[in-house]
Amino acid sequence: DQQALIMDISTGAGTLVHELVHALMEPDFPNAPTWFSEGLASLYEQCRIEEKGLTGLVNWRLPFLKKGIEGKTALPLNRLVALSREEFLRDPEGVYYAQARYLCQYLQERGVLTSFYRAFRDGHAQDPTGAGALEKALGAKLMEVERAWLEWIGTLRSPDAR
Repeated sequence: DQQALIMDISTGAGTLVHELVHALMEPDFPNAPTWFSEGLASLYEQCRIEEKGLTGLVNWRLPFLKKGIEGKTALPLNRLVALSREEFLRDPEGVYYAQARYLCQYLQERGVLTSFYRAFRDGHAQDPTGAGALEKALGAKLMEVERAWLEWIGTLRSPDAR
């Protein structure tokens, strides 16, 4: 009721940035599905501040994603984007958060995250999961997007990997 964020950031500023993204996104896209709200917020947990804005970097969630892909607990993208909030929050071992986060990073790396955000927000009533906006932003059907996304994930290395 006081519209305040109070948190312990002794582990780093990532949590602060994550929660600030939620605070900024809520008035602009209040009906954003959980996959996108959490994915975008998670994208900026590890970021670089640049003149044009924030750029999300590979972070600690990558091993959770790779483990989920290998262990088959990661969902196909069409199922991930259709999850209810309750289903998303029953995330096995952080896999859904990692999937959503790296899907947002994939959009960022392809230079379409901002246009996707706007198209999804503006067309949310007709495309509540964002699947159509993803296909349009990336110029491919979701199954093809998923194949390319999985291939891209295979190229990523954890920040602490030497």
